[in-house]
Amino acid sequence: MMHAYNEIYLQEAQYKIGTMLDYAVYDVKLDLEDFYNAFINSKLSRALEHGSPKYIAGRSGNELVHELFYELYGNDESLYDTSGAELNIKTDKALSGRSPEFWVGYSLAHYQWYSALSFRHINEIISIDKVLSMYPKYHEMDIRQFVDRMESLRNDVSRISRLKAYRMKLGMSQSELSSVSGIPLRTLQNYEQRQKNINKASVDYVVRLARALHCEVQELME
Repeated sequence: MMHAYNEIYLQEAQYKIGTMLDYAVYDVKLDLEDFYNAFINSKLSRALEHGSPKYIAGRSGNELVHELFYELYGNDESLYDTSGAELNIKTDKALSGRSPEFWVGYSLAHYQWYSALSFRHINEIISIDKVLSMYPKYHEMDIRQFVDRMESLRNDVSRISRLKAYRMKLGMSQSELSSVSGIPLRTLQNYEQRQKNINKASVDYVVRLARALHCEVQELME
């Protein structure tokens, strides 16, 4: 199996991404899901997905948070208090370096390397809040058991169309999506069941579906 990058960088990547999430949540007091969604859509995530030594070997987990803020906002001023001192509010979990959020980052980094999928694609398979809910069961297990579970989920998702996956992710029924998009219910059902090829759908239909599902057109293509 082809992995995302050379295994010599893997352990360092796991630790850096784990400490990045730990720092974002416990020091900067950011919402985990909001921060992670910003991360998976960033250039920083793409660099880490390819094992960039500049970031994996050249940045700490804390510095990765600053790097992301520079990419998004052009500065990292919100990571400092009003006196200009860097935020450094630690909890016992954060000090231990083994918080649930650390485990999430550590484990996702391993699975990203193993699968060579993007972090964004992995998030389509299972959202980060659901990965966090796996912590009580999996954090003391061998990482291979986490990988096996992720592969099982990946196989389950691959059996359904991307249109259905996005609709389910938003908690919408077929009828609701039909109403919002203005596309006939039976047509939606045919696309979801692959009785009709969404790749051959009219541009207007796909654009309307993408808008209703808050995603890009190409993300609905099979």
